[in-house]
Amino acid sequence: MDTELTVTQIGGFYNQLYNLENDIFSSSDDKNSLNMNTLFWADLFQKNNIKSIVDELCKNKTLGSTKLQAVRNNPICFLQKVDEALTRIRYQNLSAEECFNYLETLQIVCHIHTVLYSFPFELTLYEGYKHDQFSAKDLKRNSLLRYCNPYYDFIKNVIIPSIDLKSIKILWLRGRPNLSGICLVRLLKEKYPNMVTVLIDNNTEFFSFSKISALLKKNREFFSVFDCVVLNDNTDTYNQLRSCFYDNRNINTVNNIIFSPDQGKTIVSTQRSFVKEQPVHVTDTELNMRKVINLKLFPSNQCYWNKCTFCAINKKYLCTKNNWETSYPIAQLKYLNNLGLSEFWSLDEAVPVEQLHSLSQSIIDNQFNFSWHVRTRIEKEILQNNLPVKLKNAGLKHILFGFESASPRVLKLMNKTDDIINYVQTAEKIVKVFNDLEIYVHFPIIIGYPTETQREREETYKFLSYLVNKYPYFSFNINILSLDISSKLYTSWEKFDISLLEYPCEPSDFIGNSIMWTANINHIEASTLQQQAEAQMKQQFPWYPDGALINITSFYAMWEYSRSQLNCSNVSTTIRQEMIFDDSQTFAINDNTALFEDEEGLFCLYNFNNHQSVRGGKMILDVIIEINQNPKINLLLQHYRQTPVYRFIHDLIRCGFICVSS
Repeated sequence: MDTELTVTQIGGFYNQLYNLENDIFSSSDDKNSLNMNTLFWADLFQKNNIKSIVDELCKNKTLGSTKLQAVRNNPICFLQKVDEALTRIRYQNLSAEECFNYLETLQIVCHIHTVLYSFPFELTLYEGYKHDQFSAKDLKRNSLLRYCNPYYDFIKNVIIPSIDLKSIKILWLRGRPNLSGICLVRLLKEKYPNMVTVLIDNNTEFFSFSKISALLKKNREFFSVFDCVVLNDNTDTYNQLRSCFYDNRNINTVNNIIFSPDQGKTIVSTQRSFVKEQPVHVTDTELNMRKVINLKLFPSNQCYWNKCTFCAINKKYLCTKNNWETSYPIAQLKYLNNLGLSEFWSLDEAVPVEQLHSLSQSIIDNQFNFSWHVRTRIEKEILQNNLPVKLKNAGLKHILFGFESASPRVLKLMNKTDDIINYVQTAEKIVKVFNDLEIYVHFPIIIGYPTETQREREETYKFLSYLVNKYPYFSFNINILSLDISSKLYTSWEKFDISLLEYPCEPSDFIGNSIMWTANINHIEASTLQQQAEAQMKQQFPWYPDGALINITSFYAMWEYSRSQLNCSNVSTTIRQEMIFDDSQTFAINDNTALFEDEEGLFCLYNFNNHQSVRGGKMILDVIIEINQNPKINLLLQHYRQTPVYRFIHDLIRCGFICVSS
């Protein structure tokens, strides 16, 4: 009997953060569903496997990396921290610092794996194995080559043997196509030659096939692997396709798909149509763990502004007409409320002021007890008619406004607002009002816009620093401009002083959303912009250690995706205070600290709790010996009061290398 298989491709551990659960490292009993991403990370983080790779690391005499030398120096402590990280990372109540500490610990495991086994392919929590995903031709060519595809051995030796099906009629594949997915499809087709492969476009914030449907219709390499792409994640479309496949009917009657009946020789795009809104479904795991529920309040609606020159987010939607009736979102909230769930994260692009009024009023009238997040735009109307107070009373905890820039000229190029003159002033008023109500306000920023000058970036940085220092409930993240080929910035490139558009492959093979570009004036390298972004974002996270394996922009994305912001305090505590001790207190070296002489002859302290490290001369060793011999705090500090060691000891305490006890 023919059957079906639904598969999720391998990507980053990032994709697992929302879905982590008590049984995340166990296989599913459903033979017709296979999450390769879960299985891949479960295999990597299996306790025996981690112990094995750490043991192998300890045999190496030359490592280079301070982090790896610290692991070699104290492997038992590191293994304990890995176990703790895997236990704690699944909870949605972590502060930013806690979340980082656990993620960095797990990233060290990935780093060890890279050094010992997968180099030159780098394994990261954020992406999985880093590799180009832009060319269908290159992905197909490399997919079955063991030394060109780092996933090959895992898929061939673990995934394929785990598929215990006599036949497969339809393979439903989820996720942006990469080496893991294409490898799986090609290996399965060897075993099930009559299998139909359907790729589902999940329409994320970062990637959508709907944006490049015109290019897909020319991509023969892509359709030599996949038979069909579904442009919407909708049960009705799946059922129509299923009916056609099983009845051997032509699928050209099914809307919202692109398909090839002859392995890429002919490519057909069917009619686009409105997709009926589907009710939210809460899994047993989400219910048992009291999860923050990801919820699209208005599933078919685009961003109502739809004028930003850099943005093409609306191109992923099949419906071009917004319906802001609140009956659907209220019905979904009643469903969540009846299940006893009390937290949701709105995935809507931007909800207008009028709908925020009606939505919050309905939540209040229904006496729902929700904590929630929403996105909207910077407009003066947000502060009118007591809306912020109403949102507070409705349980709003976190609100995002797409600020992007503080430069009037750049804002005009972006077509971000109709009120450029008052934009920055209105933004601060919004931050102040919501801050006073203890509602977190977040601003995404874009840097690197065509013709943007360093002075204009500094104008934005200065405003952000001002807000961070004045308003403890304010936060921001910085993105480097990505040139989306569905945006006005791309289609009218000559108007923005862009001199070169650069595809990473032949356009007919391209399956990405963004390309590289060069401007005539004020062009700046992406690496320089990345350095600036990280330096600015560290204002909010003063504890963020130098030399972290996870860059701060990737970390913020992972922390946000975990949805912990609804459940933890993120109020800034950046004030550096003088520490005062009394005679009864004593010093002790933190048990989670490794002290060793590194391969360059310098002494190093590494804290496995927070990943702070310090390297230097013999003074480090002398201080540690002194503490062990004379743990009384005031006696030790008095001895060193007039020397640089005095401040050094204070810094060691602040960074967690030294514990203070009564």
